Amino acid sequence: MNIILARTKRSRYAVDGFITINGHRICETAENVKNCLPYGTYRISLRQMPFRVGNGVHTLKNGHILLGETLVPGVIIHSQLHFDRLYERIKKASQRGTEILLTII
Repeated sequence: MNIILARTKRSRYAVDGFITINGHRICETAENVKNCLPYGTYRISLRQMPFRVGNGVHTLKNGHILLGETLVPGVIIHSQLHFDRLYERIKKASQRGTEILLTII
């Protein structure tokens, strides 16, 4: 399973983007500009997921990524709903023994 995070906007405090899986757009993202992961591919698991629930990027640390719908740059709404949906997809893929990769472009 390859989760692709495409970064689209960068502001003073946040990096906004969206996630796609198999060509389908899943949700939008927000990251703290000072603590976002570098571009590249990362192996993830249920124990080591960078995805978090929240509304704003100011409390994010260590490459965490907020999931949801962008309200304004750096602010996400409906985060819990989108996190739960992505978590279930990752959980099912993990149970099938599928390698889960996060690619940041």
